[in-house]
Amino acid sequence: MAVVRVSINRNDKIMKRIIAFLVGLLISLSVMARGSNLIGGSVGMVHPYKMAVTISPHVLREFDNRWAVGIGVGFGFVCGGDEEKFAVIEPYGRFDIWNNGFVFFDVKAKACFGFNEKPLVSQIGFCPSLRFCLGNRWEISADVGLLGAASTIRKEWAFKLTGGDLNLLLAYRL
Repeated sequence: MAVVRVSINRNDKIMKRIIAFLVGLLISLSVMARGSNLIGGSVGMVHPYKMAVTISPHVLREFDNRWAVGIGVGFGFVCGGDEEKFAVIEPYGRFDIWNNGFVFFDVKAKACFGFNEKPLVSQIGFCPSLRFCLGNRWEISADVGLLGAASTIRKEWAFKLTGGDLNLLLAYRL
């Protein structure tokens, strides 16, 4: 069992302010535009080399029945021997391939960038997503795996095909 120590220092306060500003900016920009907007939060697990857990609020903008873009901005930590906290930015685009009005099968083009004083986790690619509508306002989606590229230990980019990455998102339609 990993124990996560939480200590607030100057860099943590700056990261929290930047993230709060970005989330507020995204919410205000999405409210001004026409169409459907969703807000929510996600919990994700990414393991390019060590297990990293991310927690982030999301803002999603649906352009029509098939296309949407969103971004999540939050915090993460690396599990294991050397616990390390980091900020995470997760922009993505979503395309609806099939749906029956309740169940949706999507493909997401997404990126995940984690950083503190230096870049830590970086990956970009495509993943399948299964989404369920829970009434008129709520939806839950699960992304599994990634086909794309990820940064290596030596900060070089390499091909990545995995089924181990998992991201769960719960969203509310405004």
